[in-house]
Amino acid sequence: MKMCAVDDRSDGYFVKGILTTGRTVSTKGKPSPGADCQGGNLPEDRGYGMKACLENHYVRACSINHYVHS
Repeated sequence: MKMCAVDDRSDGYFVKGILTTGRTVSTKGKPSPGADCQGGNLPEDRGYGMKACLENHYVRACSINHYVHS
């Protein structure tokens, strides 16, 4: 499975993707537009929760967990 966070705006926010396994990807500290991707094996035929967050030094706004399947 490959998970990516993509930030295409120079607005002071960074994007973070979080999987319920604890795996995260983040564009923090990267110039915009930019992306961070991470791959790796997960056990097959399992479900996970994944959410995306927009963050800066003062604000964190996250989506609800979305179901993903390996």
